[in-house]
Amino acid sequence: MLKRRPLRSQNESFYDVLFDVFCTSYIDVHETSVQGVCGAGTVKPVSVMKGDSVTLHTGVTELQRDDKIEWMSKDFIIAQIENNITSIHEDRLKLDYQTGSLTIRNIAENRLYELHIRGDQLISKTFNVTVHGGVKTVSVKEGDHVNLHTDVIAIKGFDLILWKTEGDLLAEINQVTNRFSLYDSGDVRFSGRLDLDRQSGDLTIRDAETTDSGVYHLRMSSSTHTLQRTISVTVKNNGVCVGASATVASVLRKGRGKPGVCPSINHGDVGLCAEMCSDDSGCPNDEKCCSNGCGHQCMPPYKAKPGVCPNKLGVGACVESCSYDSDCLKDEKCCSNGCGHQCTAPYKAKPGVCRSKILERGVCAEMCVDDSDCLNDEKCCSNGCGHQCMAPYTGSTGCSLSVDWDKAVGVLLLSVMTLLKELLAFALFEAEFCTVWRLYRPGYIHEV
Repeated sequence: MLKRRPLRSQNESFYDVLFDVFCTSYIDVHETSVQGVCGAGTVKPVSVMKGDSVTLHTGVTELQRDDKIEWMSKDFIIAQIENNITSIHEDRLKLDYQTGSLTIRNIAENRLYELHIRGDQLISKTFNVTVHGGVKTVSVKEGDHVNLHTDVIAIKGFDLILWKTEGDLLAEINQVTNRFSLYDSGDVRFSGRLDLDRQSGDLTIRDAETTDSGVYHLRMSSSTHTLQRTISVTVKNNGVCVGASATVASVLRKGRGKPGVCPSINHGDVGLCAEMCSDDSGCPNDEKCCSNGCGHQCMPPYKAKPGVCPNKLGVGACVESCSYDSDCLKDEKCCSNGCGHQCTAPYKAKPGVCRSKILERGVCAEMCVDDSDCLNDEKCCSNGCGHQCMAPYTGSTGCSLSVDWDKAVGVLLLSVMTLLKELLAFALFEAEFCTVWRLYRPGYIHEV
């Protein structure tokens, strides 16, 4: 592990603070600075639960080629990026290549983390990560409520809170778009049984069933960090007969869900407070029984737009700007940006082909993922080690030939005949030479 002295500021002056004005385009405008270092002297508190994963954000959307990133803890360099080479010096760490953000998995101890970015400006930040105890396993009896806690008193400091199961989004609080959504109608297992606390972000599953057992994921994002937590839930069968009618109703609710998901409901878009349906079986055609923000009514299911989302490098803004393709204009799709979701034009491969052979191996870095990352008509092509944007190959591929076989066979026969003629001429000359040599060689007696 590498070690070096941390940066220290000595003379704080008006000019040092003035320099910070020019840094505000690079980092949070509310941070103060000393000695021309953006963000120096500011300690950002981060509270997590033991076993959580946390990502500490640099505040930079995209690193420049000459930027040098250093993450330090206990006066040691634990991760760095220099000359496009990433180095990790501790286990459980992950470094984002595009933004320089540091992810610490399965966190276990209180610790200070220092960030130093050297480039056009010098950025320095300190994160004080404190670890506390908490409940990460929940066990209840069938029929009880399952309470999943965020362990925060108020959620104002977080831009986004998401509750998920394996592959399914259950609840969302988006402070930026003022979205407060429950997605219980899209999953027949939880239909009408989810409650989301607007103040704390806690999620409650009412009237727990054994099928609610499993792993639940919490993701909370702010401008400084993103926290990820996993909570294991076990619902035990209490062994009491709950009655045939309740059992049948539960089976019907689970078995009659039509394909597709319900459209999202934006905060403030509240429909009629009446239960006009109880499950999908009460709706005509392919319509589903969906929440309207107060009650339930039959609605057409959400349909994804054609096309696929582009694969983007790095992590974008941790904001849920959309939930479905229907939230986006024209042919845009609701795509992941690595942290949140935003409306994005679908990926379309550009015409042309990449060069099949690279004479010299390029930089071993993924500077693009697909053609959409490249300017103009350039394509994302392999450079022999990584990928980079290149102009498409427009010349001959070197392997496609147009051959006139009749002419080729004729040329071949003519060549063979010419060769045979030359060999015959040489054989005749050799025979004539040998005859003359036998007649006129020295010692030969001519008879008269």
